[in-house]
Amino acid sequence: MSILTGFGLSIGSMKKKPVCQSPSITCPTVLELRQLLQYKPLSLEDRRVVTDVLQKYGKYVAERLKKSDSLLPHDPREESEKLSAEALNAKVHTQGHIATLNTKRSCKCLIT
Repeated sequence: MSILTGFGLSIGSMKKKPVCQSPSITCPTVLELRQLLQYKPLSLEDRRVVTDVLQKYGKYVAERLKKSDSLLPHDPREESEKLSAEALNAKVHTQGHIATLNTKRSCKCLIT
């Protein structure tokens, strides 16, 4: 019987194939822009028509905004009435909070 030796794994013994590297992308030093389409200049009449249409559209949008604002709920009270209502509301909530604390304290006394 013979013992085979020297047939083990040898890491790094295989020839490596060269890896193809693509050239790195670089930014140009100067950016050149070109306009591919050139429109005919507007005549004075066409310019007036475009300006008038844009003004009409602006007025239409403003009117539509006013109409949509008028559909929102409106509070008819005066400013002084609103302030007094806020003060009263704050007072009620403060007293309601104290009443709730007193109720909880009395419940604890009954339970213990």
